Amino acid sequence: MDRGNSSSLAAFLLVNRLQKASDPLTVGEFWKVIRSIGDPAQLLNKSSKEISEVTGATDDVADRVHSLLSHGRGAALSLDELEQSGLRAITPFDDSYPKRLRMQLRDAAPPLLFYAGEPSLLSASSLAIVGSRHVGQEELNVARDAAASAVKKGIGVISGAARGVDQVAMATAIAQGGFVTGVLADSLIKNLRDPETRRAILDGRAILVTHQNPGAGFSVGAAMGRNKIVYALADLTFVITAAVASGGTWAGADEALRRKFGHVAVWMGEGRGPGNELLVKQGATPIADLEELFLLEPRAENGTFEEIADQLHLGL
Repeated sequence: MDRGNSSSLAAFLLVNRLQKASDPLTVGEFWKVIRSIGDPAQLLNKSSKEISEVTGATDDVADRVHSLLSHGRGAALSLDELEQSGLRAITPFDDSYPKRLRMQLRDAAPPLLFYAGEPSLLSASSLAIVGSRHVGQEELNVARDAAASAVKKGIGVISGAARGVDQVAMATAIAQGGFVTGVLADSLIKNLRDPETRRAILDGRAILVTHQNPGAGFSVGAAMGRNKIVYALADLTFVITAAVASGGTWAGADEALRRKFGHVAVWMGEGRGPGNELLVKQGATPIADLEELFLLEPRAENGTFEEIADQLHLGL
């Protein structure tokens, strides 16, 4: 985060949860304020009454905004501590914030992200590979093959870093020298302890990112927020296995299809999950041969995966 960017600093002050005494705005409250004012920097040094007048916020919200914006010194200290440990923060007012998050998620886009690694990977051509935690060897083989194929074709791999399909896909991409984005619903600090991940980050081939505090542990709410980000960042999300109307993988894919957070493809070959066929009925693209993945047009404005990869400047 650019400390000289007053808009980004104001956004950070409004939503960060690093300072326990604060009562930050929720995602919905934040975007409601932004819709009314455009640039949060315009609220700096304003009284609660002035904030209420220019945003139309209730007195209660205006008081909270005024209080949050007055904590600049404490926020600066928190950012210093983060940066000393190799972590960074970005808001939608930073150039490195992936624009596709706002485009795809709209007012569900996270106002604040913490990360370690190469931020340009958040905007790179990528295939998300997701699936259930408890899977058999067939499903894991599909995850490995999909990740390996993506690396060979110069496409980044995104996943949620959960046990099972997610971790196997990420580990395969890292081992084969690919570009990896891990979107976490668990502690960013804890995940950075993995030596292979740290090495890939130092090589500029990986990024770990979270929408919650870097030290916060896993929660169901964090997982649901994580799922949105995975689908929105990827050019295409490949669901290898999902349960029927239950579990995190199903919930993420179902929401992405209903709310159009991104293009969803579902494995229909050997090892497919019991919920896969139902996801296809809801609009997901069926895939029975992995090569079919890379012939799709993940985003109509971008072209196929291979066409996008040829345009990247990241060495993909």
